[in-house]
Amino acid sequence: MADNWPTRLADAHGRVGTDLRISVTDRCNLRCVYCLPADAATWTRRDDLLTPEEFTRLARIGIELGIRDIRLSGGEPLLRPDLAQIVAGCSEAFEAAGLTPHVALTTNAIGLASAIPALTDAGLERINLSVDTLESSRFADLTRRSRFDDLLAGLDAVAASPLDPVKVNTVIVDETSLAEIGALVRFCLARGWQWRAIEWMPIGPMPHDHSAPTGEDIFAELSRHFTLTPRTQDDPHAPATTWDIAKGEDHPAGIVGIIASMSAPFCDRCTRTRLSADGRMYPCLFSRTHVDLKHLLRSGASDAAIARAWADGQAAKPRGHRWLPEVPQAYSLSQIGG
Repeated sequence: MADNWPTRLADAHGRVGTDLRISVTDRCNLRCVYCLPADAATWTRRDDLLTPEEFTRLARIGIELGIRDIRLSGGEPLLRPDLAQIVAGCSEAFEAAGLTPHVALTTNAIGLASAIPALTDAGLERINLSVDTLESSRFADLTRRSRFDDLLAGLDAVAASPLDPVKVNTVIVDETSLAEIGALVRFCLARGWQWRAIEWMPIGPMPHDHSAPTGEDIFAELSRHFTLTPRTQDDPHAPATTWDIAKGEDHPAGIVGIIASMSAPFCDRCTRTRLSADGRMYPCLFSRTHVDLKHLLRSGASDAAIARAWADGQAAKPRGHRWLPEVPQAYSLSQIGG
Protein backbone atom coordinates (compact mmCIF):
# COMPACT_ATOMS: atom_id res chain seq x y z
CA MET A 1 0.00 0.00 0.00
CA ALA A 2 1.28 3.46 -0.88
CA ASP A 3 2.94 5.40 1.94
CA ASN A 4 0.47 8.28 1.55
CA TRP A 5 -2.58 6.04 2.00
CA PRO A 6 -4.29 6.75 5.36
CA THR A 7 -4.73 3.78 7.63
CA ARG A 8 -8.19 4.59 8.99
CA LEU A 9 -11.04 7.13 9.13
CA ALA A 10 -10.16 8.77 12.44
CA ASP A 11 -11.44 12.11 13.71
CA ALA A 12 -9.98 14.57 16.18
CA HIS A 13 -12.08 13.22 19.06
CA GLY A 14 -10.85 9.63 19.14
CA ARG A 15 -13.59 8.04 17.03
CA VAL A 16 -12.90 5.82 14.02
CA GLY A 17 -15.30 5.37 11.11
CA THR A 18 -16.19 1.72 10.49
CA ASP A 19 -19.86 2.05 9.44
CA LEU A 20 -20.59 3.43 5.97
CA ARG A 21 -24.07 4.76 5.16
CA ILE A 22 -24.71 5.21 1.43
CA SER A 23 -27.69 7.08 -0.01
CA VAL A 24 -28.09 5.61 -3.50
CA THR A 25 -30.79 8.10 -4.58
CA ASP A 26 -32.51 11.20 -3.22
CA ARG A 27 -35.78 10.28 -4.95
CA CYS A 28 -38.66 8.79 -3.00
CA ASN A 29 -42.15 7.48 -3.74
CA LEU A 30 -43.47 8.96 -0.46
CA ARG A 31 -43.49 12.52 0.91
CA CYS A 32 -43.12 11.91 4.63
CA VAL A 33 -43.85 15.09 6.57
CA TYR A 34 -40.54 15.01 8.45
CA CYS A 35 -38.41 14.35 5.37
CA LEU A 36 -39.67 15.97 2.16
CA PRO A 37 -41.87 18.92 1.22
CA ALA A 38 -45.28 17.94 -0.13
CA ASP A 39 -44.40 19.36 -3.55
CA ALA A 40 -40.84 18.00 -3.73
CA ALA A 41 -39.99 17.62 -7.39
CA THR A 42 -36.37 18.70 -7.78
CA TRP A 43 -33.97 15.79 -7.70
CA THR A 44 -30.31 15.15 -8.40
CA ARG A 45 -29.75 14.77 -12.13
CA ARG A 46 -29.37 11.15 -13.10
CA ASP A 47 -25.93 11.68 -14.62
CA ASP A 48 -24.81 13.19 -11.31
CA LEU A 49 -25.73 10.04 -9.40
CA LEU A 50 -22.91 7.61 -8.74
CA THR A 51 -22.96 4.49 -10.88
CA PRO A 52 -22.82 0.97 -9.43
CA GLU A 53 -19.16 0.80 -10.48
CA GLU A 54 -18.40 4.05 -8.65
CA PHE A 55 -20.18 2.87 -5.51
CA THR A 56 -18.17 -0.36 -5.70
CA ARG A 57 -14.90 1.53 -6.02
CA LEU A 58 -15.72 3.73 -3.03
CA ALA A 59 -16.80 0.68 -1.04
CA ARG A 60 -13.47 -0.97 -1.81
CA ILE A 61 -11.55 2.16 -0.77
CA GLY A 62 -13.66 2.47 2.37
CA ILE A 63 -12.98 -1.16 3.31
CA GLU A 64 -9.25 -0.49 2.94
CA LEU A 65 -9.80 2.38 5.40
CA GLY A 66 -11.51 0.13 7.94
CA ILE A 67 -15.18 0.09 6.92
CA ARG A 68 -16.75 -3.13 8.16
CA ASP A 69 -20.45 -2.48 7.66
CA ILE A 70 -22.30 -0.89 4.73
CA ARG A 71 -25.94 0.19 4.78
CA LEU A 72 -27.72 1.36 1.62
CA SER A 73 -30.51 3.89 1.96
CA GLY A 74 -32.01 6.91 0.20
CA GLY A 75 -34.45 8.54 -0.54
CA GLU A 76 -36.00 5.21 -1.38
CA PRO A 77 -33.25 2.87 -2.62
CA LEU A 78 -35.71 0.54 -4.39
CA LEU A 79 -36.22 3.30 -6.97
CA ARG A 80 -32.74 2.49 -8.31
CA PRO A 81 -33.31 -0.18 -10.96
CA ASP A 82 -29.66 -1.19 -10.51
CA LEU A 83 -29.89 -1.60 -6.73
CA ALA A 84 -29.08 -5.32 -6.86
CA GLN A 85 -25.93 -4.47 -8.82
CA ILE A 86 -24.93 -1.98 -6.12
CA VAL A 87 -25.53 -4.60 -3.41
CA ALA A 88 -23.47 -7.13 -5.32
CA GLY A 89 -20.63 -4.65 -5.85
CA CYS A 90 -20.44 -3.84 -2.15
CA SER A 91 -20.51 -7.53 -1.24
CA GLU A 92 -17.76 -8.27 -3.74
CA ALA A 93 -15.64 -5.45 -2.30
CA PHE A 94 -15.75 -7.16 1.10
CA GLU A 95 -14.92 -10.54 -0.43
CA ALA A 96 -12.00 -9.09 -2.39
CA ALA A 97 -10.55 -7.91 0.94
CA GLY A 98 -10.98 -11.39 2.45
CA LEU A 99 -13.84 -10.23 4.68
CA THR A 100 -17.36 -11.50 5.27
CA PRO A 101 -19.78 -9.12 3.53
CA HIS A 102 -21.96 -6.96 5.76
CA VAL A 103 -24.38 -5.15 3.47
CA ALA A 104 -27.78 -4.00 4.73
CA LEU A 105 -30.68 -2.00 3.32
CA THR A 106 -33.09 0.58 4.72
CA THR A 107 -36.34 0.87 2.75
CA ASN A 108 -39.98 1.90 3.07
CA ALA A 109 -40.86 -1.57 1.68
CA ILE A 110 -42.92 -0.26 -1.25
CA GLY A 111 -41.99 -2.41 -4.23
CA LEU A 112 -39.99 -4.78 -2.06
CA ALA A 113 -42.08 -7.85 -2.86
CA SER A 114 -40.75 -8.06 -6.42
CA ALA A 115 -37.22 -6.94 -5.52
CA ILE A 116 -36.33 -9.34 -2.70
CA PRO A 117 -35.19 -12.31 -4.86
CA ALA A 118 -32.65 -10.25 -6.81
CA LEU A 119 -31.42 -8.46 -3.69
CA THR A 120 -30.89 -11.64 -1.68
CA ASP A 121 -29.19 -13.29 -4.66
CA ALA A 122 -26.87 -10.25 -4.78
CA GLY A 123 -25.86 -10.77 -1.16
CA LEU A 124 -28.33 -8.80 0.94
CA GLU A 125 -28.91 -10.46 4.32
CA ARG A 126 -30.21 -7.71 6.64
CA ILE A 127 -32.93 -5.12 6.25
CA ASN A 128 -34.44 -2.20 8.13
CA LEU A 129 -38.02 -1.23 7.30
CA SER A 130 -39.34 2.29 7.78
CA VAL A 131 -42.87 1.88 9.12
CA ASP A 132 -44.39 4.84 10.98
CA THR A 133 -47.95 3.54 11.35
CA LEU A 134 -50.20 0.54 10.78
CA GLU A 135 -53.30 2.67 10.15
CA SER A 136 -54.10 3.41 6.51
CA SER A 137 -55.50 6.91 7.11
CA ARG A 138 -52.58 7.86 9.33
CA PHE A 139 -50.21 6.49 6.70
CA ALA A 140 -51.78 8.75 4.08
CA ASP A 141 -51.46 11.75 6.42
CA LEU A 142 -47.81 11.10 7.25
CA THR A 143 -46.63 10.12 3.77
CA ARG A 144 -49.04 12.19 1.65
CA ARG A 145 -49.47 9.13 -0.55
CA SER A 146 -52.04 6.31 -0.79
CA ARG A 147 -49.60 3.40 -0.81
CA PHE A 148 -50.64 1.56 2.34
CA ASP A 149 -51.53 -1.67 0.51
CA ASP A 150 -48.11 -1.58 -1.17
CA LEU A 151 -46.50 -1.25 2.26
CA LEU A 152 -48.38 -4.30 3.55
CA ALA A 153 -47.36 -6.32 0.47
CA GLY A 154 -43.73 -5.44 1.10
CA LEU A 155 -43.96 -6.43 4.77
CA ASP A 156 -45.56 -9.76 3.85
CA ALA A 157 -42.74 -10.42 1.38
CA VAL A 158 -40.11 -9.76 4.04
CA ALA A 159 -41.86 -12.13 6.44
CA ALA A 160 -41.60 -14.88 3.80
CA SER A 161 -37.97 -14.11 2.93
CA PRO A 162 -34.64 -15.33 4.38
CA LEU A 163 -33.69 -11.79 5.47
CA ASP A 164 -32.51 -11.76 9.08
CA PRO A 165 -32.45 -9.80 11.27
CA VAL A 166 -35.35 -7.58 10.31
CA LYS A 167 -35.63 -4.27 12.14
CA VAL A 168 -38.56 -1.86 11.88
CA ASN A 169 -37.87 1.85 12.36
CA THR A 170 -40.64 4.21 13.47
CA VAL A 171 -40.13 7.98 13.67
CA ILE A 172 -42.07 9.30 16.66
CA VAL A 173 -43.33 12.69 15.52
CA ASP A 174 -46.22 13.41 17.90
CA GLU A 175 -48.65 12.07 20.51
CA THR A 176 -50.43 9.95 17.91
CA SER A 177 -47.17 8.21 17.15
CA LEU A 178 -46.76 7.48 20.84
CA ALA A 179 -50.23 5.99 21.04
CA GLU A 180 -49.45 3.56 18.22
CA ILE A 181 -46.34 2.11 19.84
CA GLY A 182 -48.12 -0.84 21.48
CA ALA A 183 -49.66 -2.02 18.21
CA LEU A 184 -46.44 -1.56 16.23
CA VAL A 185 -44.35 -3.49 18.73
CA ARG A 186 -46.84 -6.37 18.92
CA PHE A 187 -46.90 -6.51 15.10
CA CYS A 188 -43.11 -6.86 15.07
CA LEU A 189 -42.91 -9.33 17.95
CA ALA A 190 -45.39 -11.64 16.22
CA ARG A 191 -43.02 -11.80 13.23
CA GLY A 192 -39.78 -12.10 15.16
CA TRP A 193 -38.71 -8.58 14.13
CA GLN A 194 -37.00 -5.96 16.25
CA TRP A 195 -38.77 -2.60 16.62
CA ARG A 196 -36.83 0.67 16.91
CA ALA A 197 -38.24 4.06 17.85
CA ILE A 198 -36.43 7.05 16.39
CA GLU A 199 -36.76 10.52 17.87
CA TRP A 200 -37.79 13.04 15.25
CA MET A 201 -34.82 15.10 14.07
CA PRO A 202 -35.25 18.62 12.64
CA ILE A 203 -33.69 17.91 9.24
CA GLY A 204 -36.17 18.65 6.49
CA PRO A 205 -39.41 20.60 6.10
CA MET A 206 -40.87 20.36 9.61
CA PRO A 207 -39.98 23.27 11.92
CA HIS A 208 -38.15 22.37 15.11
CA ASP A 209 -40.79 21.39 17.66
CA HIS A 210 -39.34 21.32 21.17
CA SER A 211 -42.49 19.53 22.41
CA ALA A 212 -41.91 16.48 20.19
CA PRO A 213 -41.81 13.19 22.14
CA THR A 214 -38.41 12.32 23.57
CA GLY A 215 -36.73 9.03 24.33
CA GLU A 216 -38.08 9.23 27.88
CA ASP A 217 -41.63 9.61 26.56
CA ILE A 218 -41.14 6.62 24.27
CA PHE A 219 -39.75 4.49 27.09
CA ALA A 220 -42.67 5.43 29.34
CA GLU A 221 -45.14 4.32 26.65
CA LEU A 222 -43.29 1.05 26.10
CA SER A 223 -43.32 0.41 29.84
CA ARG A 224 -47.13 0.76 29.88
CA HIS A 225 -47.44 -2.22 27.56
CA PHE A 226 -44.45 -4.47 28.16
CA THR A 227 -42.06 -5.80 30.78
CA LEU A 228 -38.62 -4.48 29.81
CA THR A 229 -35.16 -5.64 30.86
CA PRO A 230 -32.08 -3.62 29.73
CA ARG A 231 -29.84 -5.49 27.33
CA THR A 232 -26.07 -5.53 27.34
CA GLN A 233 -25.12 -3.84 24.09
CA ASP A 234 -23.82 -6.33 21.53
CA ASP A 235 -22.20 -3.39 19.74
CA PRO A 236 -21.08 -0.50 21.98
CA HIS A 237 -21.19 1.82 18.97
CA ALA A 238 -24.81 1.02 18.04
CA PRO A 239 -27.11 4.05 18.23
CA ALA A 240 -30.03 2.26 19.89
CA THR A 241 -30.49 1.60 23.59
CA THR A 242 -32.18 -1.81 23.68
CA TRP A 243 -34.36 -3.87 25.99
CA ASP A 244 -35.60 -7.44 26.10
CA ILE A 245 -39.39 -7.72 26.16
CA ALA A 246 -40.71 -10.59 28.28
CA LYS A 247 -43.31 -12.91 26.77
CA GLY A 248 -46.85 -11.73 27.49
CA GLU A 249 -50.36 -13.09 27.10
CA ASP A 250 -50.77 -11.45 23.68
CA HIS A 251 -47.21 -11.42 22.35
CA PRO A 252 -43.97 -13.43 22.27
CA ALA A 253 -40.69 -12.25 23.73
CA GLY A 254 -38.44 -10.00 21.68
CA ILE A 255 -36.21 -6.95 21.48
CA VAL A 256 -36.99 -3.24 21.16
CA GLY A 257 -34.79 -0.18 21.01
CA ILE A 258 -34.85 3.60 21.14
CA ILE A 259 -32.59 5.88 19.11
CA ALA A 260 -32.70 9.20 20.96
CA SER A 261 -30.51 11.30 18.68
CA MET A 262 -31.83 14.62 20.01
CA SER A 263 -32.41 14.11 23.75
CA ALA A 264 -29.55 11.65 24.34
CA PRO A 265 -27.06 11.93 21.45
CA PHE A 266 -24.69 9.02 20.92
CA CYS A 267 -22.09 11.24 19.23
CA ASP A 268 -19.26 10.16 21.54
CA ARG A 269 -19.51 6.57 20.26
CA CYS A 270 -20.50 7.24 16.64
CA THR A 271 -18.50 5.32 14.02
CA ARG A 272 -20.44 6.44 10.94
CA THR A 273 -19.31 8.05 7.74
CA ARG A 274 -21.75 8.91 4.95
CA LEU A 275 -21.93 9.11 1.17
CA SER A 276 -24.71 10.92 -0.67
CA ALA A 277 -26.09 9.64 -3.96
CA ASP A 278 -24.02 12.24 -5.85
CA GLY A 279 -20.79 11.24 -4.16
CA ARG A 280 -20.49 13.75 -1.34
CA MET A 281 -18.87 12.45 1.82
CA TYR A 282 -20.38 13.71 5.09
CA PRO A 283 -18.78 12.78 8.43
CA CYS A 284 -22.06 13.36 10.32
CA LEU A 285 -25.79 13.46 9.60
CA PHE A 286 -25.74 17.07 10.81
CA SER A 287 -22.59 18.04 8.89
CA ARG A 288 -22.27 21.55 7.56
CA THR A 289 -19.43 20.56 5.23
CA HIS A 290 -18.71 17.74 2.81
CA VAL A 291 -15.99 16.37 0.54
CA ASP A 292 -16.84 15.88 -3.15
CA LEU A 293 -15.54 12.37 -3.84
CA LYS A 294 -17.45 12.17 -7.13
CA HIS A 295 -15.31 14.97 -8.55
CA LEU A 296 -12.20 13.00 -7.64
CA LEU A 297 -13.65 9.79 -9.07
CA ARG A 298 -14.48 11.41 -12.40
CA SER A 299 -11.33 13.49 -12.72
CA GLY A 300 -8.99 10.50 -12.69
CA ALA A 301 -7.80 10.67 -9.09
CA SER A 302 -6.01 7.63 -7.70
CA ASP A 303 -7.49 5.44 -4.98
CA ALA A 304 -4.89 6.85 -2.58
CA ALA A 305 -5.93 10.44 -3.35
CA ILE A 306 -9.59 9.59 -2.79
CA ALA A 307 -8.74 7.80 0.44
CA ARG A 308 -6.77 10.81 1.67
CA ALA A 309 -9.62 13.22 0.86
CA TRP A 310 -12.08 10.93 2.63
CA ALA A 311 -9.87 10.62 5.68
CA ASP A 312 -9.31 14.38 5.82
CA GLY A 313 -13.08 14.95 5.67
CA GLN A 314 -13.72 12.43 8.44
CA ALA A 315 -11.03 14.06 10.56
CA ALA A 316 -13.17 17.23 10.62
CA LYS A 317 -16.17 15.42 12.15
CA PRO A 318 -17.67 17.63 14.88
CA ARG A 319 -17.59 16.45 18.47
CA GLY A 320 -21.39 16.35 18.48
CA HIS A 321 -24.41 18.03 16.96
CA ARG A 322 -25.26 19.70 20.26
CA TRP A 323 -22.22 21.89 19.68
CA LEU A 324 -23.67 23.22 16.44
CA PRO A 325 -25.44 26.56 16.98
CA GLU A 326 -28.33 25.53 14.75
CA VAL A 327 -29.41 22.54 12.70
CA PRO A 328 -28.57 22.95 9.01
CA GLN A 329 -31.51 22.96 6.60
CA ALA A 330 -29.52 22.88 3.37
CA TYR A 331 -30.48 19.26 2.65
CA SER A 332 -33.15 16.75 3.56
CA LEU A 333 -32.84 13.23 4.90
CA SER A 334 -33.59 11.95 1.38
CA GLN A 335 -30.32 13.43 0.15
CA ILE A 336 -27.95 12.26 2.87
CA GLY A 337 -29.70 9.06 3.96
CA GLY A 338 -31.23 8.16 7.29
